[in-house]
Amino acid sequence: MNENPLLEVSGLRKVFRAGSEDLTVLDDVSLMVKVGSTVVISGESGSGKSTLLHLIGGLDTPTAGRILFQGLEITGLAEAELVEYRNRRLGFIFQLHYLLKDFTALENVYMPAAIAGSPGAEARRRAARLLEQVGLAGRRTHYPQELSGGERQRVAVARALMNDPQLILADEPTGSLDERSSAQIRDLLFGLVAEYRKTMILVTHSRELAAAGGERLLLEHGLLRRA
Repeated sequence: MNENPLLEVSGLRKVFRAGSEDLTVLDDVSLMVKVGSTVVISGESGSGKSTLLHLIGGLDTPTAGRILFQGLEITGLAEAELVEYRNRRLGFIFQLHYLLKDFTALENVYMPAAIAGSPGAEARRRAARLLEQVGLAGRRTHYPQELSGGERQRVAVARALMNDPQLILADEPTGSLDERSSAQIRDLLFGLVAEYRKTMILVTHSRELAAAGGERLLLEHGLLRRA
């Protein structure tokens, strides 16, 4: 494993305005993620796990602190630069799959490559291979509404890997699934991350998912510590 840090978070603070009061969700959070590692952050619902992931993913801006991705400070990037950062360096998996309902499973997986301007035929072949790897080779022409919840999340996993990202950000990826589907997605996700040698930060309130492997941290009262 490469010992160089892929991601460095230091002194991260996020405060939301709630009426006339300030709500501190994250308070002086620091984190270092090495290339090829898996970091699992657990915590109760509302503890700030998703907020932390959104900040790392450039989907929100911190109140204070720094986020460095391979030495690049993303907190100072312009919107166009953030779009490129998210599209080319990151793969997102959310609790809700966010598949586009008017596009097939194959087209949904292919979409990040299309946005990045990748060659069509090559990207479609990669999308098809990824769907095969997640067990959906026979469902590539199906639309999201024709798939089960577990199948939709499998498509979302394949889509996250489409652009060969350096970092996977998984936000409660099994949170909306039943126990059987959750176990399948857990095994699939950790298996593919290992196979493709990806770095991953996964946040969850599920004890079963948190125990699946990697460095375990706990986010509680806005502070991050070892679990």
